[in-house]
Amino acid sequence: MANLAPHLRRAAVLVVLLGGAAAAPAQSVGLPTPRLLTTTPMGGKAGTAVEVAVTGEYLDDAGDLVFSDPRITAKRTPAAGDRYTVTIAPDCPVGLYEARVMTRLGVSSARVFAVGSLAEVAVAAPNRTLATAKELPLNSVCNGAVADRAIDYYTFQARKGQRVVIDCAARGIDSKLNATVIVGDAAGRDLLVERRGGAIDFAVPADGRYTIKLHELTFKGGPAFYYRLGVWEQPAGTPVVRQPSTLAVNAFSWPPTGLPAQAATARSRLT
Repeated sequence: MANLAPHLRRAAVLVVLLGGAAAAPAQSVGLPTPRLLTTTPMGGKAGTAVEVAVTGEYLDDAGDLVFSDPRITAKRTPAAGDRYTVTIAPDCPVGLYEARVMTRLGVSSARVFAVGSLAEVAVAAPNRTLATAKELPLNSVCNGAVADRAIDYYTFQARKGQRVVIDCAARGIDSKLNATVIVGDAAGRDLLVERRGGAIDFAVPADGRYTIKLHELTFKGGPAFYYRLGVWEQPAGTPVVRQPSTLAVNAFSWPPTGLPAQAATARSRLT
């Protein structure tokens, strides 16, 4: 290279540098994605307003809390940046909706928000023993979360001959909870147990007080192990309609309903 003219030497050096840059691995720099992890409570009754607290990742400078249906609106609580007053219109259908938080990094991931028709109850104090059990009125839904290696206790009053449904919404509302639900007598002795995510259809044997024990199948717990526990009276002879829930992929069948008729119509148009 010493025999080359100065401008040729500079050109050769430039080629070497560019070749080295092309061989170096490319680096990609991206911003973190905001994640909405929990909304507490996880739902509300149509026609009411409820204060909702949110938690997540990269929600700094969080703005509006928005929903997938315009009949659900939220207004931020000025004194607390992570709390919103959520108003659910009376004509909002019972079901599941998506909640997202607007941030300076963009729109967060979605979290399920349930709209129901029963009275909403929240746990205000720890209820991890039979003595501190939370009393639930019939025809209500309680929002809660199980702690690690803990059991949540509830009680309800019922009369002989009543048909009471106990339904815990968990996996179907984006929770990590694999719920075990146990109905017991006033002393806490087990009467019925449900470990597979189903609802308990309880025929009340006598007037009195009954208990509900709820825990994670393997006794895990934490804020992500939340649930909506519904307790309501069901008329005799009627099918149990459970709380709104997402469906697993294997819950769908093939072919979809109406496909054969649609296919036949399409073929007749082509011939």
